[in-house]
Amino acid sequence: MSDAAELRAEIAELVPGTRVASIVSLGTGARARTYRADVISHGLSQSWIVKCFPNDTPHAAQEFASYARLRETVGITPALIAVDPIRRILIARFLDHSVDLFVALRRSSEPSTVMRSLGQLIARLVVATRQPPRIIDDVAQRESTALASAWPKVASWAAEFGSPSSAELDGAIAAVVGRYANSQPASLTQGDPAPSNVAFTNDGQARLIDFEYGGQRHVLADLAQWWIRCPLPEPWFEVLVDEVRSALLAANVYSDADTFDDDLAYMATYAALYMFTWLPINLAKTTDPTWVGAWRVRQAVLSSCARGARAARSARGLEPLAAWLAELNSTLTRTWPDSGDGAPDWTALVGKDA
Repeated sequence: MSDAAELRAEIAELVPGTRVASIVSLGTGARARTYRADVISHGLSQSWIVKCFPNDTPHAAQEFASYARLRETVGITPALIAVDPIRRILIARFLDHSVDLFVALRRSSEPSTVMRSLGQLIARLVVATRQPPRIIDDVAQRESTALASAWPKVASWAAEFGSPSSAELDGAIAAVVGRYANSQPASLTQGDPAPSNVAFTNDGQARLIDFEYGGQRHVLADLAQWWIRCPLPEPWFEVLVDEVRSALLAANVYSDADTFDDDLAYMATYAALYMFTWLPINLAKTTDPTWVGAWRVRQAVLSSCARGARAARSARGLEPLAAWLAELNSTLTRTWPDSGDGAPDWTALVGKDA
């Protein structure tokens, strides 16, 4: 969109019978521009989120494809008003008075209540999108290929700290990559679990508000990321897991808890391995740059090592990987003593005891 006048015209064309009262920019990035539009549509005052993608990118395609799969589904995303994949515009209802995960946790007297709402949301997305789409994307295969391609550099880096690779380790990594690439069971996943991408309404209901990384992955891919990429305190994550496990067993996505737990262990191990290919680990040898907020690169590496080791230890067939991650974690903990256990300080972030 070049200006507000053009955007007003686009909205009016996409949703006939609409008069745009005001438009406010909520954020402008390289991939997307987001606005809040206050409108009068069919005689009713409403607020909408308008998301525009300036370029035809995979992120735009994934956002549109995700909303297409969820078009008739209630209770997962804000209600879709209109979408134009050609002009790359998406309009959804604005969630008045909603807050993100950080604020929801800060305001709640019981964090487990927030975690249960998030768990219910994750399970709803899985259950609603279990049937494969007409055109199945290759997101999981591309991500697993990227990990496998980048891993030799990670192995070389780890060897400098005294944790060399081995045939047994390579076999375990191949097993993790293979299960992720050939995800079964699979569903639509958000792909970017982050506090800012979850909105909580006044009644405590959670909604997902970003699907730029959405795609067909293993049903537990998003859940695992709340353990690794956005590492919640362990008591909170346990509540989240219990909620999702219970819902997916009830919906017959899993036949038993052991299979669920083994799949989760594999997905969490994959997420930990992927972190090594994503983080600027070479910089961590000499400096400790900021990664996200107050969470630094060395902390993120240590957190991924420790949690990845625990995940691999509880998965069938990943013993060599568990031992390697534990050894690397021990070495890095001694090398970087100021980084603690690597976990983000959620108590400082939300003012709650973990």
